[in-house]
Amino acid sequence: MRNSTTLLIFIVLLFVSGGCKKFLQVNSPITSITSESVFTNDNTAISVLTHIYAVIGTRVNQPISPDVGFNSISLVTELSADNLTLFNLDNEKMRNYYENNLQSINNAAGTILWDRGYEYIYRVNAALEGLNASTTLTPRIKQQLIGEAKFFRAFYYFYLVNLYGDIPLTTTSDYLFNSALPRSPVNTVYQQIITDLNDARSLLDERYLAVDMKTPTVERIRVNKAAATAMLARVYLYTGEYANAELMATEVINNPLYEIIKDDLGKVFLKNSRETIWSLQPTYANQNTWQPRFFLLPSTGPNATFPVYLSADLINQFSPTDRRLGSWIGTATVGATKYNYPAKYKAGTAVTALTEYEMVLRLAEQYFIRAEARAQQDKLTGTNSALSDLNVIRERAGLLASNETAKPRILDLIGEERRRELFTEWGDRWLDLKRTAKINTVMGAYTTIKGGVWQPFKALYPIAQSQLDLSPAIRDQQNPGYN
Repeated sequence: MRNSTTLLIFIVLLFVSGGCKKFLQVNSPITSITSESVFTNDNTAISVLTHIYAVIGTRVNQPISPDVGFNSISLVTELSADNLTLFNLDNEKMRNYYENNLQSINNAAGTILWDRGYEYIYRVNAALEGLNASTTLTPRIKQQLIGEAKFFRAFYYFYLVNLYGDIPLTTTSDYLFNSALPRSPVNTVYQQIITDLNDARSLLDERYLAVDMKTPTVERIRVNKAAATAMLARVYLYTGEYANAELMATEVINNPLYEIIKDDLGKVFLKNSRETIWSLQPTYANQNTWQPRFFLLPSTGPNATFPVYLSADLINQFSPTDRRLGSWIGTATVGATKYNYPAKYKAGTAVTALTEYEMVLRLAEQYFIRAEARAQQDKLTGTNSALSDLNVIRERAGLLASNETAKPRILDLIGEERRRELFTEWGDRWLDLKRTAKINTVMGAYTTIKGGVWQPFKALYPIAQSQLDLSPAIRDQQNPGYN
């Protein structure tokens, strides 16, 4: 039995490691392992999806993940926006993001963001093909795994389409087909995202399941129906489908599994907190999340290893009585200079017990989504209104409830509160500036402070030319403004 199990695990590792090498141009499989051998057994099929969770949370430089290596969403987009200050301007890679001066050549981070994003989409597509073709998996496990895979495909496409605009859209692992794909319009990509998330909602269990896909667990580290619903609420907000955004956010908010933590903000980012909709469990031994490795400044302040801190512009948005200022922001004082840094995650990496998981989706965002969706439908004040939702977060932060009545001002307040609440979380600030059409005004002023020059085309990142060269269908389709 042990030998058989070892062989099955080896098969899975071959399957998941034989993914996309470059962009969408994928060589034919390097082994004879097929979906038939991987997806005939519940355990190996489960392992394929488990591996996808693992790679999101373990690589230091993992793109489209929270890991605060150089290429992570939580770092590069904050550098591009106005929430971080770069201390070490000699770091050319970071400086290009910070000064909004990205290039289509010599752009290693841009290569990885694009390349790895499509690598994981390729893996998900291959998994879906194997799952759908299987006739031997336990039906309930098969359904759950298909739901997880569709969630992941939507999740990756959401970030790719927001970073790059029109992108190739593929739902197959056929490498010849994929290598000839043109760029699809943003609206078309969003249609696929919505389809996948609706499918995931109908397939995923309402409970959190252990790795056997049968046993309920307190660990909120595999996606469930609520995670797909929360992601769908966000997508509907981004696409202007406000009634649907309100409906999806309400479903999550009313779910008894979740509640806003009011007594102690330090508990919000602890593993499996009641505010957690989906988080990532670190998979390296004796390590909590990666954020403290990069964001938690030493007492001596920023340096080459810890090269960023929170911008004065962000800190000035907080009232002195805001509880988040004391709980989620730390200070390193060097002489007469104070450096503020993100301290949402406080545990170090050399630990004997995991106390923090990396938050991906949490309940506070759903209140913001519903507040904005209601405001856009002119449900401004009173019970079940934009203002009532906004005040849930304001009062949790120790702020007075707002009694604003004007729609433009309520929308501004929601945006301001989102910035204070969601800083350094998954690029929220950068994406907000773009979707609310404020990016040219805000970054036109702030890029000058950072030492760069803002131009509207910079709202999208360039596709690395090395990636374009691999696909004839899009070789000459760089985002406008970039050489």
